[in-house]
Amino acid sequence: MQSPWLFPLLGFCLGALPFGHWVGLSHGVDLRKQGSHNTGATNAGRVLGRKWGYLVFALDLFKGWIAVWMASNWGCSDGVTIATGVCAVLGHVFSPWLGFRGGKGVATSAGIILALTPLITLILAGLWMAVFWIWRMVSVASLAVATVFPVLVFWFAPGRAVLQWVSVGIAGLVWVRHRANLVRLMRGNENRFSKKS
Repeated sequence: MQSPWLFPLLGFCLGALPFGHWVGLSHGVDLRKQGSHNTGATNAGRVLGRKWGYLVFALDLFKGWIAVWMASNWGCSDGVTIATGVCAVLGHVFSPWLGFRGGKGVATSAGIILALTPLITLILAGLWMAVFWIWRMVSVASLAVATVFPVLVFWFAPGRAVLQWVSVGIAGLVWVRHRANLVRLMRGNENRFSKKS
């Protein structure tokens, strides 16, 4: 591999693909002007319907997963592979297609975690579902997973220092991107899904 650092650039380009925005436009809706004004899966599901929210989540997860998979299978080092995944998340959050604005990075982060550490992904998926089932708030479930993620990485991957500190960075990014949700949580008016939704 002559230029392995081209993969992080590729990861950014993949992550920048605003699938939620495009799905919304296909329905004549600009998600940036509806609901929470976010192009992620949660707002897509709330505005367009659950099945479209699931589709956006799957697409956003896939672009994180495929970025890491490509770097890994083309013989990149662990550091470059992880950097490729991080750049995919940054591309999603700061998409040039949307004026360097984008989603909160949860689904794309899930994609890179799935590619890098499948076991941790399973644990986090279980935690997300349990927290969501109790509180019925996507933001609370996402913040819980973001908080536990670095702990699991330090526990299960003690020899992967780069991944450990990247996990801390991703957790911090998710918290920052949820600052509006945190304000609503403190005010007691955060969006909640009903048991029937």
